[in-house]
Amino acid sequence: MYYRKNETLLADPRLTVFVTHGGLGSTTELAHMGKPALLIPLFSDQTRNAHMLTKHGGGIVLKKSDLENPQMITDSLKSIISDDSYSQNAKRLAEMLLNQPISAKQLFIRHSEFAASGSSRNWFSFTNESISGDEMLLLANLNKC
Repeated sequence: MYYRKNETLLADPRLTVFVTHGGLGSTTELAHMGKPALLIPLFSDQTRNAHMLTKHGGGIVLKKSDLENPQMITDSLKSIISDDSYSQNAKRLAEMLLNQPISAKQLFIRHSEFAASGSSRNWFSFTNESISGDEMLLLANLNKC
Protein backbone atom coordinates (compact mmCIF):
# COMPACT_ATOMS: atom_id res chain seq x y z
CA MET A 1 0.00 0.00 0.00
CA TYR A 2 1.33 3.42 -0.96
CA TYR A 3 0.83 6.60 1.03
CA ARG A 4 -0.54 9.58 -0.84
CA LYS A 5 -1.10 13.06 0.51
CA ASN A 6 -4.73 14.16 0.70
CA GLU A 7 -4.06 16.95 -1.79
CA THR A 8 -2.84 14.41 -4.34
CA LEU A 9 -5.90 12.22 -3.90
CA LEU A 10 -8.33 15.14 -3.91
CA ALA A 11 -6.81 16.56 -7.10
CA ASP A 12 -7.38 13.29 -8.96
CA PRO A 13 -10.41 13.70 -11.26
CA ARG A 14 -11.29 10.01 -10.74
CA LEU A 15 -12.07 10.64 -7.05
CA THR A 16 -15.84 10.93 -6.60
CA VAL A 17 -16.11 10.79 -2.78
CA PHE A 18 -13.55 11.10 0.01
CA VAL A 19 -14.02 9.17 3.27
CA THR A 20 -12.49 10.87 6.31
CA HIS A 21 -12.76 11.18 10.09
CA GLY A 22 -13.33 14.93 9.73
CA GLY A 23 -10.07 16.26 11.09
CA LEU A 24 -9.36 19.93 10.52
CA GLY A 25 -6.74 19.21 7.85
CA SER A 26 -8.89 16.94 5.72
CA THR A 27 -12.03 19.07 6.02
CA THR A 28 -10.10 22.20 5.06
CA GLU A 29 -8.56 20.41 2.08
CA LEU A 30 -11.96 19.04 1.04
CA ALA A 31 -13.53 22.49 1.23
CA HIS A 32 -10.81 24.03 -0.93
CA MET A 33 -10.64 21.17 -3.46
CA GLY A 34 -14.40 20.90 -3.97
CA LYS A 35 -14.85 17.17 -3.43
CA PRO A 36 -17.84 15.56 -1.68
CA ALA A 37 -17.19 13.50 1.43
CA LEU A 38 -18.45 10.83 3.76
CA LEU A 39 -17.37 12.00 7.20
CA ILE A 40 -17.20 9.72 10.23
CA PRO A 41 -15.96 11.78 13.21
CA LEU A 42 -14.28 9.79 15.97
CA PHE A 43 -13.58 12.38 18.70
CA SER A 44 -12.72 15.96 19.67
CA ASP A 45 -13.26 18.70 17.07
CA GLN A 46 -14.00 16.26 14.25
CA THR A 47 -17.78 16.30 14.77
CA ARG A 48 -17.89 20.09 14.54
CA ASN A 49 -15.58 20.10 11.50
CA ALA A 50 -17.69 17.48 9.74
CA HIS A 51 -20.95 19.31 10.36
CA MET A 52 -19.46 22.63 9.24
CA LEU A 53 -18.49 21.01 5.95
CA THR A 54 -21.79 19.21 5.40
CA LYS A 55 -23.75 22.36 6.26
CA HIS A 56 -22.89 23.43 2.72
CA GLY A 57 -24.36 20.21 1.29
CA GLY A 58 -21.12 18.59 0.17
CA GLY A 59 -21.27 15.41 2.19
CA ILE A 60 -22.87 13.12 4.72
CA VAL A 61 -21.91 12.68 8.38
CA LEU A 62 -22.22 9.30 10.06
CA LYS A 63 -21.66 8.46 13.73
CA LYS A 64 -18.74 6.24 14.63
CA SER A 65 -21.26 3.66 15.86
CA ASP A 66 -22.47 3.50 12.24
CA LEU A 67 -19.18 1.79 11.37
CA GLU A 68 -20.83 -1.39 12.67
CA ASN A 69 -23.47 -1.06 9.95
CA PRO A 70 -21.89 -1.75 6.54
CA GLN A 71 -25.23 -1.19 4.79
CA MET A 72 -25.46 2.37 6.14
CA ILE A 73 -21.95 3.11 4.89
CA THR A 74 -22.73 1.59 1.49
CA ASP A 75 -26.01 3.50 1.21
CA SER A 76 -24.32 6.78 2.15
CA LEU A 77 -21.58 6.27 -0.42
CA LYS A 78 -24.15 5.39 -3.10
CA SER A 79 -26.14 8.52 -2.24
CA ILE A 80 -23.12 10.78 -2.62
CA ILE A 81 -22.04 9.10 -5.86
CA SER A 82 -25.49 9.02 -7.47
CA ASP A 83 -26.79 12.43 -6.32
CA ASP A 84 -24.89 15.08 -8.25
CA SER A 85 -25.91 17.81 -5.78
CA TYR A 86 -23.18 16.69 -3.34
CA SER A 87 -20.51 17.26 -5.96
CA GLN A 88 -22.06 20.54 -7.12
CA ASN A 89 -22.33 21.86 -3.56
CA ALA A 90 -18.73 20.88 -2.78
CA LYS A 91 -17.54 22.67 -5.92
CA ARG A 92 -19.62 25.73 -5.05
CA LEU A 93 -17.98 25.90 -1.59
CA ALA A 94 -14.51 25.64 -3.14
CA GLU A 95 -15.41 28.43 -5.56
CA MET A 96 -16.61 30.63 -2.69
CA LEU A 97 -13.38 30.04 -0.77
CA LEU A 98 -11.28 30.74 -3.85
CA ASN A 99 -13.05 34.04 -4.51
CA GLN A 100 -13.07 35.46 -0.99
CA PRO A 101 -12.45 39.21 -0.91
CA ILE A 102 -9.53 38.63 1.47
CA SER A 103 -7.49 35.44 1.72
CA ALA A 104 -7.17 33.49 4.96
CA LYS A 105 -3.44 34.28 4.97
CA GLN A 106 -4.04 38.03 4.63
CA LEU A 107 -6.72 37.90 7.34
CA PHE A 108 -4.40 36.03 9.71
CA ILE A 109 -1.59 38.53 9.12
CA ARG A 110 -3.89 41.52 9.68
CA HIS A 111 -5.28 40.09 12.92
CA SER A 112 -1.81 39.14 14.16
CA GLU A 113 -0.44 42.60 13.43
CA PHE A 114 -3.44 44.18 15.15
CA ALA A 115 -3.01 42.01 18.25
CA ALA A 116 0.75 42.64 18.35
CA SER A 117 0.24 46.41 18.12
CA GLY A 118 -1.42 46.46 21.53
CA SER A 119 -4.47 48.24 20.15
CA SER A 120 -6.74 45.45 21.31
CA ARG A 121 -6.27 45.49 25.07
CA ASN A 122 -9.70 43.97 25.77
CA TRP A 123 -9.47 41.06 23.32
CA PHE A 124 -9.58 38.61 26.22
CA SER A 125 -12.91 39.83 27.62
CA PHE A 126 -15.52 37.50 26.21
CA THR A 127 -18.20 35.29 27.67
CA ASN A 128 -17.73 31.59 28.22
CA GLU A 129 -20.56 30.69 25.85
CA SER A 130 -18.67 32.17 22.89
CA ILE A 131 -15.90 29.56 23.03
CA SER A 132 -15.84 25.77 23.02
CA GLY A 133 -14.60 23.46 25.74
CA ASP A 134 -11.46 22.70 23.72
CA GLU A 135 -10.71 26.41 23.48
CA MET A 136 -11.29 26.85 27.23
CA LEU A 137 -8.76 24.09 27.95
CA LEU A 138 -6.26 25.64 25.57
CA LEU A 139 -6.64 29.05 27.22
CA ALA A 140 -6.34 27.51 30.69
CA ASN A 141 -3.12 25.75 29.69
CA LEU A 142 -1.73 28.89 28.06
CA ASN A 143 -2.50 30.81 31.23
CA LYS A 144 -0.25 28.39 33.18
CA CYS A 145 2.76 29.15 30.96
